[in-house]
Amino acid sequence: MKVEPLFTAEKNMLVRLSDGEKIATQSLPVLNLDMLDRRNDFYISALSLAWTDTEPEAGIYNEELLARLREALKRLEETGRFVIIIPSVGTDALLTADKAEAFTKAMTHTARRIKDARSVIGFAVPSEFFCARADNVGTENDFAVRFIEELSIKHGHYVFFADESAFFHAGQDAELWKAGIVLYTCAEHTA
Repeated sequence: MKVEPLFTAEKNMLVRLSDGEKIATQSLPVLNLDMLDRRNDFYISALSLAWTDTEPEAGIYNEELLARLREALKRLEETGRFVIIIPSVGTDALLTADKAEAFTKAMTHTARRIKDARSVIGFAVPSEFFCARADNVGTENDFAVRFIEELSIKHGHYVFFADESAFFHAGQDAELWKAGIVLYTCAEHTA
């Protein structure tokens, strides 16, 4: 099932395709799955999603959680609200090529499980991937580019995001800047 895009990236800003309006992506509320149904005071929110929640053991996905996620996103869709999925790599170990590949596979699997949820605008590229880019631009270890490429294969409607502070702190080059990354900032976590 092909999902038509509702948003696009233009000059690193999010634009709604139906009317061309630029949508603010600063100070987005950060919600987790449990909070998603309890909050209705947003048009766009950041949805925090930990890798360890989606893949608690290597190669073993939490299908129950992914089913709950899909159901919550479908309910959100009915109310005309949207999320940017902010996946978290975790800080338990140094980011290696193997870890980046496993993480990307887990998020690709997650995207497949929620593929028909029109409430998902796209995914944020993990900040750790940008930080690892400095020495890896144009190599097979350019984790940010690989992440975007892999998720885009089956999800061409996704827009990709980068945390503004991590993006600039990592000194990103013009190549990725021109790639249509939308910059965002998050508000403090709220309960």
